[in-house]
Order: sequence, then structure tokens, then C-alpha cells
Amino acid sequence: MDDHTNDTPVRAGLVQHVTRFRSAIPDLEVELERIIASDDGAVGLWTWTGTPAREFFDVPPTWIKVSCKVAGIFQIKNDMLADYVVISDAMGTAK
Repeated sequence: MDDHTNDTPVRAGLVQHVTRFRSAIPDLEVELERIIASDDGAVGLWTWTGTPAREFFDVPPTWIKVSCKVAGIFQIKNDMLADYVVISDAMGTAK
């Protein structure tokens, strides 16, 4: 699986990404807004909200609650997650 949010491949990379994200934003809340799916993929739309308490993605902690809209594009091959791309509204986090 390609995880475009992390240099570590496959499942370990996704676990590492989620662990770092949750560590940096301990009060993280995620609201799932929509999932659009087909036989070979899906797109998920969600908004995360939280207070950055540690550095993440090379951004120092702000201690200010922010929110960010996100689209995740998932490609399925052989009934397995094969590719995952994230598109986020980073400007929404600059409050």
C-alpha cells in the first residue's frame, strides 16, 4: 500500500501516521461527512478538530483549537487497500 502521508510503507506507515497525529493533537475529534465508494476505491470526506500540543508535519504546537477539512482517496486492489492519498485544507488550520 502506498501511504502518501508517510515515508514508511504499508500498514506500519499508516499506524505510524495515526499514532503521531493523535500524539500531537490529544483532543482530536473527527467528523465523517461522506463516503463515496465504487468496486475499486472510495473517497472519504471528514473534518478533524483539535488543539496541536506537539509538533506535527514540521509545524510547532500552537495550543489553539483548529479544524481542517480532509478528503481521503483510497484505491482497492485484490480486496486490499493499495493506495491512500490525503488532500487537506491546510489553510483552515491557520487560525
